[in-house]
Amino acid sequence: MTHDWYRARSQESLGHALAEIRKSAKVSQSEAAELTQSSRATISRMERGLPASSQTVMDLLEHVGYEVLLVPRGARVQVEEPPTRAGAGSLIALPNTSPRSLPVRSQSSDNR
Repeated sequence: MTHDWYRARSQESLGHALAEIRKSAKVSQSEAAELTQSSRATISRMERGLPASSQTVMDLLEHVGYEVLLVPRGARVQVEEPPTRAGAGSLIALPNTSPRSLPVRSQSSDNR
């Protein structure tokens, strides 16, 4: 399975990415609230780029198969799917020496 990947440089872009990830996992805001032990209103605020606890963000990402990777601003990374195994869903980022810069969002060919 191919996943989209995101680069968030602001709270607003992080919220947008979280909303897209949740939707692609076919999880409603109410279900996300239950998974993260928060409220639907909290999920909505978070997805609009308003403050939310880092624990809520991390819990949501864990439940939909994503993880956070912190890199220096402007760094180039190469995202590869992990080896196929049951329950695999996180993306692995490796240093990239190619001159291609990292776009804000890359869609997989499966979603075009």
